Amino acid sequence: MATGSTREPDDSNLPPEILGITGPANAAQRDADINTIAAMTQYGGSFVKQLAELCYHADADHLRRIKEAFPEYWDRYTHIHASRDQTAAVQTRVAQAAGEKDVVYCRHSHKHYSAGEALACDEHHRIWGS
Repeated sequence: MATGSTREPDDSNLPPEILGITGPANAAQRDADINTIAAMTQYGGSFVKQLAELCYHADADHLRRIKEAFPEYWDRYTHIHASRDQTAAVQTRVAQAAGEKDVVYCRHSHKHYSAGEALACDEHHRIWGS
């Protein structure tokens, strides 16, 4: 990241190495990779968690090699991250359409009454791995 820029809240506990692993020119890919690695860290078994740890410290070339060597893990955890976000969005829309205008669901399908509460819940689960 460029000097003076601010990190998004999800980046707060990531090692600095990961912020440049996919190159500064491709922020969307970097964000997707960070989300996949975070899902590996949170939901993976011991091997996948160690693989995620390697990804945290990999430069762009080594990350590419890890992704090519373990495509089944990469695909699985990319989908896990995406499906949890989509589920939360659908649950939120359904609740709001039913008249619960202040309801927001987090990625863990917990019902909250503000976006801030949902983000705090997601952060709690990310930190504690639950």
